[in-house]
Amino acid sequence: LLVERAGLGSQRSLCDLDGAIAALEEQQRLIARRHDRLALLASIVREADARYRDRYQPPVLKTASTHLAAITGERWERVEVERTNEAGAPRLFVKRRDMAQPVEAGHPLSRGLREQLQFALRLALADQMDGAQPLPLVLDDVLVNFDPTRARAMAQAATTPRAPPGAG
Repeated sequence: LLVERAGLGSQRSLCDLDGAIAALEEQQRLIARRHDRLALLASIVREADARYRDRYQPPVLKTASTHLAAITGERWERVEVERTNEAGAPRLFVKRRDMAQPVEAGHPLSRGLREQLQFALRLALADQMDGAQPLPLVLDDVLVNFDPTRARAMAQAATTPRAPPGAG
């Protein structure tokens, strides 16, 4: 009994434990407040970044975005390039209308979407290279892997007359 009493005497009192709990709850409240503040700041930075990208996106990406939106029935709305790795190598991303963040243009995106993106980029590059004299655009089997709806949209995008760069 004396050994048990000595063991209990070395433990913290109930008042000490209540004080420690109160201190931890206050620390938790401060951490939650800091988390909320950082989450809000991250949201503001993401929105500012998206607005900056929309405003200063290279013309070929703006044009490719327009083509991709037309081809996909407005489901995919933007093509972006980011320099996100250590070497600064560019990576291609696409943004779907119902997603907050863009997705890297590669696996796991479907083969069809990757081909539609490639087609949109080819059209955009052709648009940027056209001057006073339109250039021929050779497309071999570009529609072979698409359902009829997407094939029609891609054919429409390819055959729609476009103004030369800088006109308009």
